[in-house]
Amino acid sequence: MDENFKRECKVFIKNEKTYKKQLEKIYKEKREWLKKQYLPAEEKPLLDMHKLSAIMCRSILQCKPIVFNVEAAVKFFEEYCRTKIAEECTSDGTKNRIEFATTNIYVNYKIAFRASIGINYIDLFYRLSVENKKNELKKLEDLGDLIYYKKSDNHENFCNSIVLALAKKEAGNRNFDYLNYATIMYQLQMWTLEQLKS
Repeated sequence: MDENFKRECKVFIKNEKTYKKQLEKIYKEKREWLKKQYLPAEEKPLLDMHKLSAIMCRSILQCKPIVFNVEAAVKFFEEYCRTKIAEECTSDGTKNRIEFATTNIYVNYKIAFRASIGINYIDLFYRLSVENKKNELKKLEDLGDLIYYKKSDNHENFCNSIVLALAKKEAGNRNFDYLNYATIMYQLQMWTLEQLKS
């Protein structure tokens, strides 16, 4: 996170102990709700890791860990966008202003996304271990992350696209779609697996 942004926008992280309790409560409520919605006939319903990661993402979005002055953030971003560097690009072709927004203003969305990615990474790591796929496991371990789709010239990179979509969805008061998000996580996990095999 940009140090000037942190200072100017009075960024702070919620108390860890209190936050964990709040997040756990929300997560459990959402998990039970999703079980009732999608598995009502099952006696002991179990959700797959992709749905659990979607629940974690949504829970973090409801209970954001990082707080800042939004008005100051908007002002700061507007000033940043007036600079030459904002229109320059990172090594993958992402405009600096988009990278700045996803790392600062939309930091809570990025945290939610990265948490769900982490769950899917651990799930894939576990499955490769159980299946004794040593070659793929070693590659995954060396990467320390899932493999993202390649960026096209006309779009943002995959991570920024998801972060921006999460922010737009919330700004538009649209409901979080657990199944769609879980499907994205599943597809990304399968893409990673295919890339590890090659």
